[in-house]
Amino acid sequence: QGALGRHQPLMLGKRRQTLTWQLGYQGAQYQREALYDGLLLSLRDYLPLTDRLALQLDLVGLQLNYSDYDYLSGWQYKASTRLHYAARADRRWLLELGYDQMDAREDAYAFDQPHLKLRYTHEWTGGWITGTSAELSGKYYQAPDPFFQETRKERLVRLEADLLNRQFNLWRLAPRLVVGWEDNASNLDLYT
Repeated sequence: QGALGRHQPLMLGKRRQTLTWQLGYQGAQYQREALYDGLLLSLRDYLPLTDRLALQLDLVGLQLNYSDYDYLSGWQYKASTRLHYAARADRRWLLELGYDQMDAREDAYAFDQPHLKLRYTHEWTGGWITGTSAELSGKYYQAPDPFFQETRKERLVRLEADLLNRQFNLWRLAPRLVVGWEDNASNLDLYT
């Protein structure tokens, strides 16, 4: 994907906030075949509340045009609120509450997905940074699955730990190791 955008500093009373918008294009391939493509629209508002606490609001729209699977084509909308808390200069917490909606052409593939995420990041001496996160989400489809004649519902639990060292970088990009566990439970066994 690629996008162009702009950061716009604003003043809200005595607080300085940043409004960021982006417009772009995205595409995906699977086994060297085009899977989908479409527009990408995003708007972000970042508002520091105190020296240690900030609020971030995100709105994203993704157009998904599937060339071979037209019934999946549609727009996916994402809205999220993030609360950033810097406990100290080297320790940060992130609490995210979000909601995704996929308006696929066929209702059996359209869904609503609320989610909750908690993340902790710690910076150590020597450039090491560790992070841990936990995420819980539910996915609720709008119509019965055409094969099973039952409306699909899923619950996802994801736990992750990651490690990077900012001193080991190439062109200012540092590789990050992520280890995780994920449990996706569905009322339809095929998707569990």
